[in-house]
Amino acid sequence: METDSRISLTNDSKGLLRLVIEPWADQYKIEPGTTVEIIAGEDRIESQIAVDYRDDGFLVVHGWSNDMKVMIDGEEMEENFT
Repeated sequence: METDSRISLTNDSKGLLRLVIEPWADQYKIEPGTTVEIIAGEDRIESQIAVDYRDDGFLVVHGWSNDMKVMIDGEEMEENFT
């Protein structure tokens, strides 16, 4: 039985991070001190979520699912870095 894949990420830096959800290039602002939960639905192709951190302030998450959610405090975030 398939289940969602989840990962929590915290911006421990002093600056804003740009979270990018691939392969759709959806982008979110992650303020310093903020923890987000990324959820990939059951339809994902890969068995896990991959995360790439770049030193230019980008955090790229590869989920390979049509049902990707970015949650903060239990609320789904809307794309906000366009």
